[in-house]
Amino acid sequence: MAQYCRYCANMVSGDANYCEIKQRTFTDEQICRTNRCKDFELNPINSLTGRTYKPRTAKTCEQMHLMEIEKV
Repeated sequence: MAQYCRYCANMVSGDANYCEIKQRTFTDEQICRTNRCKDFELNPINSLTGRTYKPRTAKTCEQMHLMEIEKV
């Protein structure tokens, strides 16, 4: 799973986006980028929009094959 600061339980959003662990603020662009933070804790609610995290469904080999056929 890709990690985003916006889905971290340590991120507090309001007037500024503040990480409680790193004790610094981030811009909206920075918290939307993927990262490899060792202190990441999943919070399924997006801190910017309030929407719930919905992971993408994995495509099967059959679905990929059908997509290739449709392109031709």
